Amino acid sequence: MNPPAAIGPATSLLSSALPSPPPGFAPLWFRNELIGAVSPTWLPHLDNRLFKLGEINEDGQPVVRIRGGDRRGESGLVPAPTLNRWFAEWAESLRSRALLPGWRGEIVHLYGVKESESLLQMERSLVRPLGLLLRTVQVNVFSLQDKRLKIWVARRTDTKPVDPGKLDCLVAGGIAGDETPLEALVRECQEEAGIPRALARRAVPVGVIDSIAPAMDGAAPILHRERATLYDLKVPLEFSPAPADAELAQVQCLPSVKVLDSLAVDVWTREGAWATRDLIARRGLA
Repeated sequence: MNPPAAIGPATSLLSSALPSPPPGFAPLWFRNELIGAVSPTWLPHLDNRLFKLGEINEDGQPVVRIRGGDRRGESGLVPAPTLNRWFAEWAESLRSRALLPGWRGEIVHLYGVKESESLLQMERSLVRPLGLLLRTVQVNVFSLQDKRLKIWVARRTDTKPVDPGKLDCLVAGGIAGDETPLEALVRECQEEAGIPRALARRAVPVGVIDSIAPAMDGAAPILHRERATLYDLKVPLEFSPAPADAELAQVQCLPSVKVLDSLAVDVWTREGAWATRDLIARRGLA
């Protein structure tokens, strides 16, 4: 598995805009920002209330625009609260037709070039079909035994809509609503590993990675985009995970040498592998 292009500092403020759509995907614009990309398979499912298909670009794909805007001088455009409601209704319609295999029942906020306020809100399972950026946290949970690194590794259930059955960080998940990364981390620590709030808040931010790659969402091609804030969380040797949800099939605490062996084959999630490699690179195998 190739390393990420770069692991930025944890304090970096990076734009959520998409530099350019990959070949074969239709660019998705909101106002004057390129925020996503839609595969031809998904174009027929777009809601006409929300989307307008425009000119054909040099790649043979239509330019897709979200009908929106709630700033002064944008009269006639649909205000953001109405768009949010329509996105919710569209998501329910797609769900009723079994077109959203990754349904979460979870609202996420979408950002653009200006990170101070969200542009839109929508059901999380819509993010991948629209090639929008999902914000997540990845937490390296580890212990030190005689100065040797031991890493908690999780195996995702076979029923997970994304990367079923793959190895991952013990704690990883999406940032919901208007949560900060730390708030999401604390929630995910409690849900996925039973880590108390006081211990979870000791996590140290160590970097940010951007992941972007074509993928499949059920039977449909999509563009997966994820920005993960990375954290290190040292736990006591006697720590034992107690997952409160059913998203993990197995958890193990393994020596870093064994973890590195597993990273040499394609059994990890893309982002989990990057986060774990980074931990081992910084902490060493000893």
